Amino acid sequence: MSEKAAARTREKWVDDVKVIACILVVLGHFFQSMTKASVLPENNLYEWFETTIYYFHVPLFFICSGYLYQKYSKVNSVSSWCKNVAKKALALGVPYLTFSTATWLLKTMFADSVNKQADSLFSTLIVNPSAPYWYLYALFFIFLVTPTFSSLKATAVGLIVALAAKALILTGGGASIYAVSTVLSYEIWFVFGMSTCALDVRMKGMITGYYMIEKDTIKISKLLAIWLQMITYSLILFFLFV
Repeated sequence: MSEKAAARTREKWVDDVKVIACILVVLGHFFQSMTKASVLPENNLYEWFETTIYYFHVPLFFICSGYLYQKYSKVNSVSSWCKNVAKKALALGVPYLTFSTATWLLKTMFADSVNKQADSLFSTLIVNPSAPYWYLYALFFIFLVTPTFSSLKATAVGLIVALAAKALILTGGGASIYAVSTVLSYEIWFVFGMSTCALDVRMKGMITGYYMIEKDTIKISKLLAIWLQMITYSLILFFLFV
């Protein structure tokens, strides 16, 4: 899809959700740093806030990524998989390596002034990524093992596999290797986003094919976007005030 076509079909609700999730990430890391530096007390209010936002703000990112991956990509063959890996290695690998290396250098140079000492460069980049950049690391490995869905049957199979992966990590499987544990933990949210897109496309296709009315297709798509926004805002209100 061209950049102009992508701009015309941009999903505003995805931008809204990512903004909300970004704000929560910034707040989470800010308060974590403040408590580790003993600037703020690590009391019950802090523990409640940290637990609450981590329930859903990271899954929101994976849901959005999965939705956009399914919508704008087609990975269902070896050649398309290779092209997608090369594309993601550039899009995710370059910023990941750049900022992770820069962070490692700063932590090494100012070791006496940081809350957490840096590991070796190899460990930081490959084995145990730095906290701010682990999402890029995890997302790359999820792209490696996840094809796009071409049918409702494939969508159902993808959801079953993702649920099995989540069950495996919850029972202690694969937890010893960081790359494996992150894929098992967050694949379910990525696939949920993909499934949301796949079911929306199938729904629009069925409606268009049966009624042959373009307006109904647009209406369904907007209703789905509004529904997802309402779910997101409801979750935030629930965790913050209940």
